[in-house]
Amino acid sequence: MKLQSRRGSHLPILTKLFNMTTGPILEMGCGLFSTVYLFWACVEKKRRLVTYDDNPKFFEWLQDFKNPKNRVDHSFHEIHLVKDWDSIDLNEKWSIAFIDHSPDSRRAQDIERVSHADYIIVHDAEPKEDLKRAQSGYRTIASVVKNFRYSYLYTEAIPNTLILSNRYSIEDLMTRKVPKVTRIVPETEMIKTHPGQHRRYTICRALREIFVKTNDPEIRLKLQYACTLAEYITAKVDSHDHGWLKDFYPFRREFNTIMSIQSLDNSLIPYVTKENLVSEAYLQECSKIPGRHKKYPICVALGQIYTQTTNPEDKFRLRYAITLAQRITERLETLDPGWLRNFYLSYRDFENLKNETINNS
Repeated sequence: MKLQSRRGSHLPILTKLFNMTTGPILEMGCGLFSTVYLFWACVEKKRRLVTYDDNPKFFEWLQDFKNPKNRVDHSFHEIHLVKDWDSIDLNEKWSIAFIDHSPDSRRAQDIERVSHADYIIVHDAEPKEDLKRAQSGYRTIASVVKNFRYSYLYTEAIPNTLILSNRYSIEDLMTRKVPKVTRIVPETEMIKTHPGQHRRYTICRALREIFVKTNDPEIRLKLQYACTLAEYITAKVDSHDHGWLKDFYPFRREFNTIMSIQSLDNSLIPYVTKENLVSEAYLQECSKIPGRHKKYPICVALGQIYTQTTNPEDKFRLRYAITLAQRITERLETLDPGWLRNFYLSYRDFENLKNETINNS
């Protein structure tokens, strides 16, 4: 068992959830940080703690918690040496199920087995670790996250810690609240198109080129809003996965090649996505989505602009921008599940922001 401080990167979440709950705790995989903390935290109220590990050396170390010299009643703490993970009974109603065991190939499977727990804490949950799982032919943790109602990836320390729940919202666990769109990027930024042949053709550049050609105030405002969202989202992706965006966008000259083909060829495969651009039918559906109480995501904003636009080049740019937005938001959901859930404004909030922006301009 190595003495490395980063092995305790789950403690900010583990300690917070311990104090938020009162029921039994399952620990799959012992450790110098998790087991020591949980044992002594449970001592006072004799809170039930069950620890499983498949390593005989670790199991031997666990026996020290029963040492008479500790002078505490350790009856609340069950310790088990595992020979077959499938044979252990995990059906108890756990308040917390802590997942940090080996082999790594079991983690996704065992997360599903304790999906009834109030909260599940999963250590080593960062995207790079999940990529290693995929490369080794194991099920990824990301593949089971979608089965939970609530999820949050704690990224303030490496290794990352994932929190999952089907019962309780976990917004209070978020150390950094999802930013609200309190401003829209200024017009001075929107006119910076930088259309060089060797420059990357980003989603913001596509939107800015439409912006400088239109005089419709509502379209201009929605373009500024969409560009604001794109800046937030791409910055978040880059903080998780440095350099991914660098090769994601095509060069301007490559986009011009796509533009010359236009959108008439249904087999068109853009360089950036390896998939067809979003269809006109999808854009039409986007334009119909938001009501007064619905979220106002970037794709819906662009879909609404699309239906108000008649210029074929601008319509094509919007299809291109939404294709980029889809791929980037999908990437972000993989890297940081649930981050976008409360990121977008409601349509009503957008209307309020629009009124403030118009009145202050």
